[in-house]
Amino acid sequence: MQLQTNDTIFHNWKIKKLIGVGSFGTVYEIEREEFGHIYRAAAKVITIPGESEDEQIILKQGMTEENVIEYYRSLVEDIIRECDLMECMKGDSHIVSYEDHYVEQSESGKRWTIYIRMELLIPLLSYIEDKTDNLKGREVVKLGMDICQGLETCQKFNVVHRDIKLENIFISDTGHYKLGDFGISKVMEDNENAVSQKGTRFYMAPEILHGEKYDARVDIYSLGLVLFRLMNDNRAPFLPQYPEMIRLKDKEEALQKRLAGDSIPNPCHADEHFGAVIRKACSFRPEDRYQAPGEMRKDLMGIFEESVELYPQIDRTAEVFSFHQDTVTETVAETLCVRGSAGTHTLMRHGNAGKKHRMTWLKKQSSRTKIITVLIVLVVVTAIMGFGINSENFWGQRSLAMLKMTSDIVNAEKPYVEYICSELISEGREAVKREFKEHWIIVPEVLGMTETEAVTRLIKAGYDEENIQISYVYSNEIEKRIVIAQSSEKKTQVRKGSVIAIDVSLGRKPSAVSKGKETKEDSGWIWKAID
Repeated sequence: MQLQTNDTIFHNWKIKKLIGVGSFGTVYEIEREEFGHIYRAAAKVITIPGESEDEQIILKQGMTEENVIEYYRSLVEDIIRECDLMECMKGDSHIVSYEDHYVEQSESGKRWTIYIRMELLIPLLSYIEDKTDNLKGREVVKLGMDICQGLETCQKFNVVHRDIKLENIFISDTGHYKLGDFGISKVMEDNENAVSQKGTRFYMAPEILHGEKYDARVDIYSLGLVLFRLMNDNRAPFLPQYPEMIRLKDKEEALQKRLAGDSIPNPCHADEHFGAVIRKACSFRPEDRYQAPGEMRKDLMGIFEESVELYPQIDRTAEVFSFHQDTVTETVAETLCVRGSAGTHTLMRHGNAGKKHRMTWLKKQSSRTKIITVLIVLVVVTAIMGFGINSENFWGQRSLAMLKMTSDIVNAEKPYVEYICSELISEGREAVKREFKEHWIIVPEVLGMTETEAVTRLIKAGYDEENIQISYVYSNEIEKRIVIAQSSEKKTQVRKGSVIAIDVSLGRKPSAVSKGKETKEDSGWIWKAID
């Protein structure tokens, strides 16, 4: 029986609305008010036996009433073990946070109701439905990174989740993707392999469906399938591509191909690098997959950081100058417009025909500087060639030809010019990358990360540890140890050696803390308690 709006549970929490009904319980949004503040959470209500279980059917199997009561009690104990497990992993920001639970038993002793209070999150499927388009590749990479971190915590407790799928992933208001529903998870003993077939069939690893022994690598396989579907119009491997109709036969054939070990194709919206990570995670043989979630997260992080576009705009215009009919001198220029404060980089190649070209690159901040530079080059060239060249010859076709790199240049000039320009583009990109790596930092986003994750991310981006300042602030909305603010906006560029400040939540302010500020500085780290 479903609870109604304003019904009270957990003593002073009231039902606000129904979130969803599943095979393992009903989830509600609940809230309570205290001193004018509204607090919200989620409550999962599980009844045993459920509507799908009939006591009479169990009795007909030869069980006594005492056996039935003991059977139901064992199911309740399994759920309590799930709560204990979630309590152990409560500090991980990538696993749904467990808060509290209590159990009610009917007078007959045959019926149980378990109430579990958890943090209120948005189901991933609801989040996707509310978006005007599908998750972008960068968001899917972040989802993969976050769930890998959740699996790393599972690894610490020897837990195999066994039911990773879109329906069991949630997102917080801070943009954190979290893993939930540990109802069929298993705590593995050292060197133990599981054999029971638990999970969702269309996300199961082949070794589970084949009835073979398996370990935590089945979770990596299932996560790979989640990422595949998100980058493939929510269609599993080997299914007809969107918008073709999917029939039941198609699903069975796709499953059989997975079980037979057919190579997983590349998701239709994933690039080569992301597709390679997904395919490795979905390898048929466990030994060919990532052996630990940390390995997979490392590769995903590399993709996530490389996806910051270094060259949002490229001017591929090249000018070819011919000053003398006997001696040909080319100057080929490419402008790479790099982000904001890094300015515009222009690469120029000078030299004589038949000789090895050399490249210099100049950093300029404005188009005005570019114009001045071009004028200076023309003046210098004029001086070198001599003032005896008359105006007609100088600006004539033989003395000077200014050509734009359009489709006509290949027909108008020798392949040599095309080679110079293509080589310049390649060398120019490398030059800008080297300069960026040496002198600049692309600010990463650390909002929503834990303090440790944020510091690690900033150091990897290029910040010196002593230049990372951490302030601790009380927050009624953000959970403890989560970064709630950063002083530099993500994806902007700052010089190496710059200082960045981040604010980390202390959670809700306890009544014992007095007003005021206390600040202590120690080796570049700043600690604060702010009202």
